[in-house]
Amino acid sequence: MKRRILIIEDEENLANIIARSLVKDEFEVKIVTEGGTALEEFYTFSPSLVLLDINLPKKNGWDICKEIRQYSKVPIIIMTARD
Repeated sequence: MKRRILIIEDEENLANIIARSLVKDEFEVKIVTEGGTALEEFYTFSPSLVLLDINLPKKNGWDICKEIRQYSKVPIIIMTARD
């Protein structure tokens, strides 16, 4: 069974570059480009790891991270351009 990684990133080009690299290493990857649907995708996709941007439209990454943590201990790696 392939390990699943959920990429929550609004910059589609960046998300696609990351996804291509992960697919080459035999991960199953799903990309979500806005925060409003991120949690729904998290629960339906059941990832082994989440790569999470902080600056997202509709719902920011900090809020998504807090909500995921209420129900899951899946590893989350925060990706951001913020200082």
